[in-house]
Amino acid sequence: MKLLILKGLLTTYVSLILLSALGCNNESVGSDNIKTAGIWASMEARASEGGTRVNVELNVGGSNGTNLELSTNEYLQASNAGTTIELSKDFDFLDIDYQGYFSNNDSNALFSVVFVREDGTRVSGSRANLPTYFDITQPENNETFPFNGQVDLTWGPAIEDGRINFESRLSCRTLSGSTTTRSLQNNAAINDDGIYTIVFADSAAFASGTSELNTQIPCNVKLTLSRISSGTVSSEFESGSRFRAIQTRSVEFLLDLSR
Repeated sequence: MKLLILKGLLTTYVSLILLSALGCNNESVGSDNIKTAGIWASMEARASEGGTRVNVELNVGGSNGTNLELSTNEYLQASNAGTTIELSKDFDFLDIDYQGYFSNNDSNALFSVVFVREDGTRVSGSRANLPTYFDITQPENNETFPFNGQVDLTWGPAIEDGRINFESRLSCRTLSGSTTTRSLQNNAAINDDGIYTIVFADSAAFASGTSELNTQIPCNVKLTLSRISSGTVSSEFESGSRFRAIQTRSVEFLLDLSR
């Protein structure tokens, strides 16, 4: 029993050291005694197939500072197309933020955020428009593709001379039974011309080959495309605050390493 307790304490201690090294901060401070000018705000309107999530994180001390937890009688509102909602607190081990959901994900849809202070002051002027709507047309979810073939990722409508963010995540099984995660080229901006061809066998994800992988078990592949634009944040917040608007779509399929 003592050994199990010691192991648990050691695991927790190591986790805290790693979080500290990564710059993670799970402390928080109440908002009632903090002036708006001392609050750094990160706002995001992220649209997917099902609608748009508005997310707001408030910190004291910049992007890596202490989380701000809204005190009683202070709240955040988000609005779109005549609909206004109060954002709800979302807390996990590392972070406090406030979020809400809208059904609208149209091109150029305007989302705005207001911070209501305890004295009734409304900190307004934070807004962003969604980028152009798009859909991934190929491949379809749950398809299976051969490792030595090619996959054409297509989407539309395309934007002439535009750029779109591309992310990938591949989860494969090793011969020992564990799972290894790889990527093609994360956070890379590619031409927003509606097609991106992938040859997995020639990609950096498999530069060392497949000798350490169980080729009888397909890899799970997730590809994500995101159009990103920047909005404006109220000048009453700390300098460097930001508001991003994103249209993002993903597709998931299998990669057969035996073919």
